[in-house]
Amino acid sequence: MTSVILRISHLSKRFGNMYVLQDVNMDIPFSKIVLLIGPNGSGKTTMINCISGVHIPDSGNIIFNNIDITGKSPHEIVKLGIGRSFQIPLPFKKMSVAENLLISGQNNPGENFLGCFKSNDWKNYEKTLLRKMFNILKIVGLEEKVDSEAGDLSGGQLKLLELARLLMLDVKFIMLDEPLGGVNPFLATEILNYIKKIRDEFKTTFLIVEHRLDIVMDHVDYVYLLSKGTVVAVGTPKDIAKKDVFYETFIS
Repeated sequence: MTSVILRISHLSKRFGNMYVLQDVNMDIPFSKIVLLIGPNGSGKTTMINCISGVHIPDSGNIIFNNIDITGKSPHEIVKLGIGRSFQIPLPFKKMSVAENLLISGQNNPGENFLGCFKSNDWKNYEKTLLRKMFNILKIVGLEEKVDSEAGDLSGGQLKLLELARLLMLDVKFIMLDEPLGGVNPFLATEILNYIKKIRDEFKTTFLIVEHRLDIVMDHVDYVYLLSKGTVVAVGTPKDIAKKDVFYETFIS
């Protein structure tokens, strides 16, 4: 693998007496698309929750860009450059696509008491934010939906809107929880192509949880296979597909 942007060392998380993650080690390489797979209950979403600060691990460390983020709150982790989506998109349905993106803008100088009097500063910020919004909408193929209400978008378009909102945050590490769920195969492939475009253009790293292996495996760089809260295999998609444990986990 190339240089590592996120390192997980001996991570464990339990609920009550049941371990959902146990002594997990993962190295996520910079500017790559990494797929996290495993059967239901294997700990995939719990892993994302631990990285994003929703859950605090019981033991182990999470290092992002040489910073220990273990146990930090979600808003601190976002500011460091990590963003995530959820299985069910939750946009502001009565707001337009444009408004959903603009509200994600960070550090508007007009939002503090002294900055609000410096009109040139916040006007220039808002002009820059608008240019950024239109660029991102073009990248994810939603430029024609800029004035549409988010509630009128299709399921696949809502997934793209979630991705666009994350890009507005300037995050460098994006976790997507089942981005292809409920999406038809054609649009699912389009979403994956947009993800690859973002990786190449912004040098963004992705960690994706997805069950639709028939579609996603051809579009990722590396794969981690979880089973019962433990990593049982890691490698390229071709390497993983050849391993007996892959078939034992998903086929048998």
